[in-house]
Amino acid sequence: MKLTGRSAAGSEITYEENFWTGKRKLYVDGTEIAKADRKTFVKEEEDAKHYYCIRGNFISGVTVMADAEEIVLCKNLWYEWILIFFPLVGIVFGVGFGGAIGGGLSALFCMIGAVCNAILLRSNLSKPLSVILCIVVGVVVNAAWIGIWLPIMLAISQHI
Repeated sequence: MKLTGRSAAGSEITYEENFWTGKRKLYVDGTEIAKADRKTFVKEEEDAKHYYCIRGNFISGVTVMADAEEIVLCKNLWYEWILIFFPLVGIVFGVGFGGAIGGGLSALFCMIGAVCNAILLRSNLSKPLSVILCIVVGVVVNAAWIGIWLPIMLAISQHI
């Protein structure tokens, strides 16, 4: 997942994050910056070192602190928070009514839905289309885990 922004000096800042591994990369004007630690990157020049500190992540929003400058690559608006967490409502029902199988399936599918919604909201799609697709994703992932859980529960109840 990739986010791009510009510094006040005009440098293009590109941030990449792998959702599955958490691995982060930072590019300044197309050149990859060396990683100092988990959230800090260092660009060494002949006369100075420039430090870039990452705050946040792809879902919560990303801010890059470069020297004394704060570069916001992504910031969630109020409705984006609602849309990102909308699929997660199914976890309550999965854990509450579905037992271990329902809880596990709902957690897996709903987390995938939340990540998909974050990706949709950061895409170049129009905002109304993104909102509609996020709602569809939330409904589909919850219907999917229920569609898998229900036959399993019916099969188990017939053998008891």
